[in-house]
Amino acid sequence: MFFIPIGTDAPIYYRPIGTVLLILANIGCFIMTGGGEGAWTDTFMLEYASGLHPLQWILHSFLHFGPLHLIGNMIFLWIFGLIIEGKIGTFRFLALYLLIGVAGGFIEQVLMLGYDGISQGSGGASLAIFGLMSLALIWAPRNEISFVGVVVFMFIVRTFTFEVTIMTVSGWYLGTNLLFAWLGNFAVSSEMLHLLGAAVGGSIGWGMLKQNWVDCEGWDIVSVWNGKPESQGYFESYMDRQNPAKTDAADRLISTEKRNKTQKLARKFRKLLAEGDLAGALDRRRKLSLLQADDLLTREDLHNLVKQLVADNQTASAIPILEEFLIRFPENSTRHRLKLVELHLKRPYRPREAQQLLTGLSADSLTDTERQHAEKLAQRVNQMIADGVYEIA
Repeated sequence: MFFIPIGTDAPIYYRPIGTVLLILANIGCFIMTGGGEGAWTDTFMLEYASGLHPLQWILHSFLHFGPLHLIGNMIFLWIFGLIIEGKIGTFRFLALYLLIGVAGGFIEQVLMLGYDGISQGSGGASLAIFGLMSLALIWAPRNEISFVGVVVFMFIVRTFTFEVTIMTVSGWYLGTNLLFAWLGNFAVSSEMLHLLGAAVGGSIGWGMLKQNWVDCEGWDIVSVWNGKPESQGYFESYMDRQNPAKTDAADRLISTEKRNKTQKLARKFRKLLAEGDLAGALDRRRKLSLLQADDLLTREDLHNLVKQLVADNQTASAIPILEEFLIRFPENSTRHRLKLVELHLKRPYRPREAQQLLTGLSADSLTDTERQHAEKLAQRVNQMIADGVYEIA
């Protein structure tokens, strides 16, 4: 069994041109070096205990030893490149990728100046890819990566798809590499180089976040941790500073990418709701709200969401959804208004809120059943107010 990342729900504002170019460059260098066994291998390899070689700080990231080494790295370069380049654009992404590779190569070669072990040097894109993974963890921890799972048994092949958050994927890879590095007494190894790349990328990503040089749409790790996602607004201000002649074209691209992104979120919302995954459905709704695409959720979508939340006794979550429903779909919404009144009469009690909702009803528009229901609710409201029920502001 093995798993292949194929996509992400992270917002993609730029086409992955730089990511594709890096993949092609790695394939070209793989051919040039004969898969790590040709004449050019020594030129690309980051040598140990032989001084400092700046050119190797760049080239080592493009050296791979065998096709499996190359294919594995390129698969993950694709997915994490897609996420990072999608946020900052091609030129900044390429510069960032090379910076991680160069910084990691420099640190590694300095640390290995006195090395007297077996290894002659290192190569591979994994150091830079782990740097990209750290960036994704800091900038988009709650976004998801879609995987295809492949199960092979005898001559039978079965596939299935699933989604995992970037936080989970990153936590798994960082955790397992840290474990194996610890078991190896933190000696020079692939795991240690992966962790070095993660440290370099994470430091750069944290600095860019703190300097407000990247738009994380309020879903960076700090905002998510604090439970206060809010847009940093960098992207809009960045675009305003660009050449006006280019802005319209960029806006059209962003509009297309945003539409694709929001439509996917709406489809995912409905799928999760149908499966009874309320937490997942609410998360997709929050993302749609941040992208100002609430209108993609239909009257039926909100109705079904409220229905499941009420059935699950999640009153606090159901109330704001119902309020949104009444604002967006005021026509023929008496039944939903009465349901909102009922919810306000549950803990935490809001009898005066309920009273205002009942006051807004027109008696002429009510059916006999609705009128009887409203009268019973009004009696409960008046009794609670008379009893001095404490209402939390």
